[in-house]
Amino acid sequence: MHSNNICLREHLAADRTENAVSRACNRRSLSLTSLRLLLRHWHQNWRTRRQLAQLDSHQLKDIGVSIGDAQQEADKPFWRD
Repeated sequence: MHSNNICLREHLAADRTENAVSRACNRRSLSLTSLRLLLRHWHQNWRTRRQLAQLDSHQLKDIGVSIGDAQQEADKPFWRD
């Protein structure tokens, strides 16, 4: 009976280790996914601000954005929302 308890403890310890490894892999996967989404968001900020800076006054008027607002938005760094 005593050896069964040891075997059960070893099994539970191995199971906890496997779960810990699984959770760590899931966190890493989430981190990579989050990083990918952040990079995509930053790239979109950079691209749209660059495009906004290239619009002339007539185009800005068509979309209802003032020249000052467009310039202020275009001047923001890509990482800032």
